[in-house]
Amino acid sequence: MLVHTDTPYSNASYGTAGITLNGNVFIKSNNSFNDGTSSWNMPLCMSNGNVTSELLFAFQMNNGAASTSTNSIVMGTVSANDFRMMTNNSTRMIITSTGHVGIGTNTPLYGLHCTSTVSPTIDAGASGVAYFRTSGGLVSTVGPISSVAVGICCSGALVASTGVYCWSDQRLKKDFTRLGDDVCDKMLSVEP
Repeated sequence: MLVHTDTPYSNASYGTAGITLNGNVFIKSNNSFNDGTSSWNMPLCMSNGNVTSELLFAFQMNNGAASTSTNSIVMGTVSANDFRMMTNNSTRMIITSTGHVGIGTNTPLYGLHCTSTVSPTIDAGASGVAYFRTSGGLVSTVGPISSVAVGICCSGALVASTGVYCWSDQRLKKDFTRLGDDVCDKMLSVEP
């Protein structure tokens, strides 16, 4: 542990000694941590210590004077590596360095990719139709709907605040008959 310095520890042999505290740890910083190449407004930056392929993880806090938005706290990797969250010593959620989020998968293929026993997958912001499958397997694409950027498509109920596009596939429907003109006339004669 380095105290009262912003100069990184350059000794390649970090050792195994640790610090044990009985109580809270309070870190107060009014300047940036400096890794020797870049400055960030972060009071805590952790490194894996690998000189050739260093991984950096940082907590960045700001009251509006630096690169983050006003009064915000940012947590994540500084280097171009994935950010993983674990439970029971296994990765359960990942944000890749390309911005894909995976829940239940370490290799998300979409903006949000969730896997479980029902394999729900969302393909956001693309043309075409991605939909939930309860049978498992790969997500199918129907379409495309080239005039609409599809955010979420599902066969069940969908709640949206801006709008919902709905369609029907005649290939899946059987035994339909055309309504007679008398039915249409009766519907038009209904008054509220």
